[in-house]
Amino acid sequence: MTDQTLSCFSSYHNHTTWSDGTASIEAMLVAAQEAGLGEIGISDHYVLTPYADEDLDWAMPRAGLDDYVAEMLKAAANVDITVRLGVEVDYFPETFEAAIERVGQYPLDYLIGGVHFANDFPIDCHASFWGPLDQAQVDGVYRLYWERVLELVETGACDIMAHLDLPKKFAFPPSVRFDEAAARAIDAIARVGMVAEINTNGWNKPCEASYPDAALLRRCYQAGVPVVISADAHETGAVGQYFQRAARLLQDVGYGETVRFSERKRSSVPFGVSGASSGA
Repeated sequence: MTDQTLSCFSSYHNHTTWSDGTASIEAMLVAAQEAGLGEIGISDHYVLTPYADEDLDWAMPRAGLDDYVAEMLKAAANVDITVRLGVEVDYFPETFEAAIERVGQYPLDYLIGGVHFANDFPIDCHASFWGPLDQAQVDGVYRLYWERVLELVETGACDIMAHLDLPKKFAFPPSVRFDEAAARAIDAIARVGMVAEINTNGWNKPCEASYPDAALLRRCYQAGVPVVISADAHETGAVGQYFQRAARLLQDVGYGETVRFSERKRSSVPFGVSGASSGA
């Protein structure tokens, strides 16, 4: 049954079989319509990695943007929900400018920037990559992650910063705090006019917390950073997961609105909080 409480929300961070999702674009759009969301966006991974020339199995083909956009536009015509076109671009210092140039040729409504690698270390691929690390190496991943986030933000190329504090995913905590590094990144997000997401998929992971957590969300609020709630869905059943839970957390921090995007421009949308948590 349609959950009318989701109608004030937009879910922009979602993946399909074009990258690491399990459902087609049209299936994800239909799922969002049936869930009662106000808007749905697809943002499959686009990656130019300096460490490999071949296409990656978790990202769209390097030459696939034309077909990706064409399928999006075709699928959008078959559903009764507002559809937004997005891409999630992975940040590598060596190739980011070229990636932005490529995706910038298309009529995107928003562009998500994400850091999934610390140099060639895959931050969120699998816990088995973290297991062999000693504590100094774990700390080094966190340190480099925040450096890369700051670099990405300062390019001013993206609209939404994806999953802040992603390295906590597999519950390998650092031995030192990175509050100052996180604060620098958040202040930069505010300065360049980006939006931060509260990514609800973290509640499904070993860390059992949203990205970012409440403390960093509070820092975002204090810095004047707008937010959007993101499911980071990779399957149809997750397009609106934990949105009411996220809204309550945002409300506790001080937020009363999220944002929507169209043609790379944003507008504010107040949200209400019901007693039931969608997807919990």
